[in-house]
Amino acid sequence: PFKSMSTAKGNNKKKGQAHQNTVGFVPDKYGIAKDSMRAKQLALPIGSVCPHCKDVLEWKKKFDKYKPLTAPARCTICQDKTITHAYHIVCIPCGAAKGVCCKCGKPGESIAPRVPTAKDEQQRSVEEATLLETMTERQRRSYLRNKEKKPAKKKSGEGSEDGEAGLAAVAEEDSDSDVHESDLDSLED
Repeated sequence: PFKSMSTAKGNNKKKGQAHQNTVGFVPDKYGIAKDSMRAKQLALPIGSVCPHCKDVLEWKKKFDKYKPLTAPARCTICQDKTITHAYHIVCIPCGAAKGVCCKCGKPGESIAPRVPTAKDEQQRSVEEATLLETMTERQRRSYLRNKEKKPAKKKSGEGSEDGEAGLAAVAEEDSDSDVHESDLDSLED
């Protein structure tokens, strides 16, 4: 039942591929809807990676192999769950600080930073507007005050990338002030 393969010289010729494609892969053969997942993947900018990793990510997008993250991943440097881009192992702030590629982690001089597009800025302003609507007046004023202070801090290198840190500071201030107010109420009784 079991035949052993011949090991004689010249008897090991390999045949070609059994089913050769006559036409290459066409990702958008039937068009893509503007609200589809593929359209969103193609629109994601590639940055903070070395040229080799950029080529790899472009290939994955071109041949429909790019799979986005479903939940934030953990950065290998700061150990926080701050990675929001697929295939990255280092978060963008850590990658910029250390001067390493956010995908492979190798240091390099020709790492192109991610440049925010006009669409990113518009989306950020919409998110900020919805955030401001949900805040109380006190939180809103503190948030806007901290946002105005942020450009002065950026010059000294202490500022954060987005206004969420300012929001966290506002929440901390409010929680501290609530504790002090409750202490004062208990003292009056």
